[in-house]
Amino acid sequence: MKEETIYRSPEGKTKILAFYDDLLSQLGFDYEDATIETRFGSTHVITAGPKDGYPMILFHGGNSLNPFDLKNFISLADKYRIYAPDTIGHPGKSAEVRFSPKNYNYGEWAIDILDCLRLDQPIIIGPSFGGGFLLQLVTLAPERISAAVFIVPSGFVNGSGLKIIRKLVIPLLRYRLFPNKKNAIKTLLPLVHNVDEEMLKMTILLFSHLKIASHMPRPMKKEELKNFKAPTLLIAADNDILFPGKFVIKRAKQIVPNLVETKLLSNTQHAFYTGAEENLKQVKFITRNFLEHHIS
Repeated sequence: MKEETIYRSPEGKTKILAFYDDLLSQLGFDYEDATIETRFGSTHVITAGPKDGYPMILFHGGNSLNPFDLKNFISLADKYRIYAPDTIGHPGKSAEVRFSPKNYNYGEWAIDILDCLRLDQPIIIGPSFGGGFLLQLVTLAPERISAAVFIVPSGFVNGSGLKIIRKLVIPLLRYRLFPNKKNAIKTLLPLVHNVDEEMLKMTILLFSHLKIASHMPRPMKKEELKNFKAPTLLIAADNDILFPGKFVIKRAKQIVPNLVETKLLSNTQHAFYTGAEENLKQVKFITRNFLEHHIS
């Protein structure tokens, strides 16, 4: 598979990766990082937590940086051995190969990660874009997952295309024409409750130097998930413009065989961690409680 750059310039890539390293240094946990080889190219993996801890794969959101998302769940590394791969074809230190949303490449990539890391049945957490990867893995290798956690996930139901164009795409195009702080904030506001300086800095870097990936993993069908037996938790947000929470939960109840718990976050946008501080605490509490009840 031909590898093409996802960055607008070598200088832009250097700036994004420098910010990546800065975020990584702020995790507040000891970590290791390594590169593994998959059939689609190299994949950079950050690892944290006790070596004898129960293994957990944590995917991250699309068009985002792994350490930025990892910080929201790094507290789980007190008990679990977290493996956080940089999503292939997205900003970070993995190969710059972009996949079609129509096939199972993300699921095949996820299987390669499990094989390379010699993980039999880890917990898998799939927030946002990563939820689509998890669903593909569920389809291709359901026996490889001990428990699944979906958080504001793709792969169930997509939001209104017209609304996304009006509220996200047009502001992004405006930013391209007039790249300033004000327009960057306007582009983010449909997704977040408030914009802090770290998020704004990352957003400006990515909008300025990354070829934004616009295709999301496609919604999965009931028959594709019929063999999945692992306990599953789904957390969605009621004001999520990308993956509307109540419709995501409704669809999940129809197609996920062992959906044991759902939670709809109220007055919450897609970036749930930017709202009330209680939101992130609630997500972490629900996730930890679910895992303690379903993982021996």
